[in-house]
Amino acid sequence: MRKFKAQFHYQTGDFVYYDKPGPMAYRVDLARHKWHAMNSWPSLVDFYTNTPVYLQKDDHDMLRDDASPSISPFGELSFEDGLTMWMAIEFMKKE
Repeated sequence: MRKFKAQFHYQTGDFVYYDKPGPMAYRVDLARHKWHAMNSWPSLVDFYTNTPVYLQKDDHDMLRDDASPSISPFGELSFEDGLTMWMAIEFMKKE
């Protein structure tokens, strides 16, 4: 993506998938693992270090497919847990 020399990236889809293997994130610790794993990929680190981004929260970033506040938990992971993790994302901030 850096070949395009984008001045900005708008992420309009899911960034992590709690309900996909690697591991299935049915607990808070496993959901955090998914975020850390995605954000440690060298190509993503390189891209986001040099390109501003706006992440649009999507259903899988919160819990699972078609997530909403009234949806039942995914294992031990609740919609509120997903929202708390989303609000705590600090990896895109530049000091």
